Amino acid sequence: MKNEKNTVKHFVIKHLSGSKANQHETFDFGKHKELTFGREEANNVYFDPEKDSMVSRQHAKIVKGEKPLEFYLEDLGSLNGLYLNDEKVEGRKQISAGDKVKLGLKGPEFVFDLDPRPAGAAATRLMNVAASKPTVELDTAGESEDSDGQKEMEKGPVKESIGKQTFERAITSERKRSARTMVAAAAAVLIVLTALGFTFKDQLFKTEQTVIHNTEVIEQHQEVRIDAFDTQAIARSNVDAVVYIEVGYKLIHTTTGDDVYHEYMVIDDPNTGQQRTVALYIENESGEIEPVLGLGRNVQNGSPIALGGGGGTGFVVDNTGFILTNRHVVAGWQTSYTFPQDAYNGRMIRFVNGEWTLAEEVAVPPQNWVPYNSEMLGRRPLTGKVLEGQNMYLDVSFPNSDLRTPANVVRISNTHDVAMIKVTVPGELDHVTMKDATAEVEPGKQIMIMGYPSLAPDVVVGRASADYFNRATRLLTIPSPTVNTGAIGRVIAATARTQDDLVQGYFSVMGDYYQLSGSTPGPGNSGGPVFDRDGNVIGIYAAYVPTGTMGFAVPIKYGLELMGPARRSVVN
Repeated sequence: MKNEKNTVKHFVIKHLSGSKANQHETFDFGKHKELTFGREEANNVYFDPEKDSMVSRQHAKIVKGEKPLEFYLEDLGSLNGLYLNDEKVEGRKQISAGDKVKLGLKGPEFVFDLDPRPAGAAATRLMNVAASKPTVELDTAGESEDSDGQKEMEKGPVKESIGKQTFERAITSERKRSARTMVAAAAAVLIVLTALGFTFKDQLFKTEQTVIHNTEVIEQHQEVRIDAFDTQAIARSNVDAVVYIEVGYKLIHTTTGDDVYHEYMVIDDPNTGQQRTVALYIENESGEIEPVLGLGRNVQNGSPIALGGGGGTGFVVDNTGFILTNRHVVAGWQTSYTFPQDAYNGRMIRFVNGEWTLAEEVAVPPQNWVPYNSEMLGRRPLTGKVLEGQNMYLDVSFPNSDLRTPANVVRISNTHDVAMIKVTVPGELDHVTMKDATAEVEPGKQIMIMGYPSLAPDVVVGRASADYFNRATRLLTIPSPTVNTGAIGRVIAATARTQDDLVQGYFSVMGDYYQLSGSTPGPGNSGGPVFDRDGNVIGIYAAYVPTGTMGFAVPIKYGLELMGPARRSVVN
């Protein structure tokens, strides 16, 4: 099947009648070994239960054969029958691109096609209207005149006379001569008409050209109709590739493996006269404020730099289990840290006269501090890769399943909020298709987002244990992805050229993002795929504005970079 995958990209179902008349549905050729048709929502091609009542719940399916470009149409026990080119299908029958399929004698009809259609595929057959027989009209006219003559003879009065037999023989002889003359004349006319028809066939018979012209007009109207954004089809095709991620990490010292803590101190509060614990902060050599960090063994009072109970979204990008998501989802130590509430209203410490002393108050912790980028440890400057993050757990759940599969971080982007993880499971996985649409994305382009927003209600099941040594019943969350639609509100470029010679450079304070308008899913959806109208992933959902309906997505080109070769040259 390797050759056909290289040529054929999509199955195409062109609906001719029924509730989906004049609509086209496309399905990825590489992902689908078969297409099912019926009124159940689980079918690939789903029909309206009320408007398409002739269709059974599971009516039919089209499956790939063993040979390239070999397909079969199979009846799944439908009540009203299955018809291929108006011939009833009993069991299974071979089908070609361009063939018409009808679900029920008076049910909806569609054309099965491939995109692009291979050169060897059979096209839909057209009737040749010009193949008529003018001689039939001549014969019919002759018969009519002859029969009228006979009727008139029969209606006349019968007169008996002496010369009756002689008269009858004369009439019979005359009739035979007339018949022979009529046949000869008809043959002569037929020969003349045939010769004229052959000579002037190009001018007389133009039916074929008219049919082709009409076909082109119909195709144009259908192309306009396929422009509709079919979010249901995109969701059905990709639901199994969108996964839920649960994660917890901690910051460690690479040399000793010790946990790294934010140091606190107990002080006397001058306002209340009571003791309270405050978080300590320090100014690094770059003049920036960061928390005072120390090893767990050396910190008497503090809080670990860690995060538990984190969640996000990812999507499978190939059949072996590689998954793309946001860097801040699976490598939280490389993004801005969210300080706990007790880290607010802390105090600075400064080295004065050879000793560390308490200084001014820090009402709000540094909002852009990234643990991985810390410059100080143990109140001293850092050199080398001394601090690193470690995931305590990183689990992936597939839709509608209570099984958690451990994953590993494979690659982390150095340039954007993108990371790649991998799960190892038996068999091949469904995966999305991606497209670098950087050059063609513009404001107003419709998009669809899939993921697991934390605001969506959870579905919980109680799982009884069959393990004799662990009989406890567990409550497990069953993830189910959510669909949100919107549009590209703005394309934010990190850098760009300007037409003004006096402007030395254009730089975005935010970086490279697609600004999304419309319905934004919010937290928990980070790392989810952003689809275009063709079902291709063009971005990775990354952030949102809590007070509005605005979100941001990372262009997929940064994810494609992680799927490239192990080495990437940045200098010639």
